Amino acid sequence: LIVVANDQFVNFFFNNIPTFFITLADEVRGQFTRHRFRYRNHKELGRTILKAGMEKGIDFSFGEHVELQHTQVVPLYFVLPEPKIPILPIYVNTWAEPIPTPRRCYQVGELIREVAQRSQERVAILATGGLSHFPGSPRIGEIDSQFDHRLLELLREGKGRSLAGYSLEQLLQAGDSEFLNWMVVIGCVGDARASSNFYMPDHVATGWGFVSWKLTQA
Repeated sequence: LIVVANDQFVNFFFNNIPTFFITLADEVRGQFTRHRFRYRNHKELGRTILKAGMEKGIDFSFGEHVELQHTQVVPLYFVLPEPKIPILPIYVNTWAEPIPTPRRCYQVGELIREVAQRSQERVAILATGGLSHFPGSPRIGEIDSQFDHRLLELLREGKGRSLAGYSLEQLLQAGDSEFLNWMVVIGCVGDARASSNFYMPDHVATGWGFVSWKLTQA
């Protein structure tokens, strides 16, 4: 299970912020409230993606010492509460300039799909991150629900590829910087239709959204 998320000052700070980071540790751990998590890390898949990126002009950063945080362990608590399969955390810089564009994140997803299709194992991918929200800014509490609904509508209609044409400024203006994590998954699934979705704006936190795809290869 590949888990795409953004770091929130747990592993990286302003003196070292990678654009895309692949975890190559033997195992990864984390804690959220009273729950402790420990998973085997699929570093072999990570190295394969890393090398494939070099060949395609996508230069990932990589390292071994990372700690899982709420952006990863909260969804893992629900989808993989027991460490029955390995995971592979991949980080995207969604908040510190310069930030990768939606198109670049989509290209990373396309690369991951190519690697997954060559793998002898079944590969699933999960992206986390809120939809519209403005933490730590004068706009905190605002949610651009209209923009969120448009993003989800395009995914339901099987037009995920068109989202690569959105500008970074459009996402930032709507408070959807963490949608860049989603763009990596969208690059994996292309124009496949989202099979289910959910949305609820919560002005205390964020626009909560969920979509899923079931593919024979991804």
